[in-house]
Amino acid sequence: DDLDAPVRRLNGLHVPTPYSAPLEAAVAPKKEDVERSIRDLIAE
Repeated sequence: DDLDAPVRRLNGLHVPTPYSAPLEAAVAPKKEDVERSIRDLIAE
């Protein structure tokens, strides 16, 4: 039951989650980040 590829994660930046909504949006993964990661996984 070995994996075909290494485990990959998509998460926000490694900083404390800010209280301010604009700052929180800046550190959270964006739609484009998720799409890029999915495309990269499919391409492997």
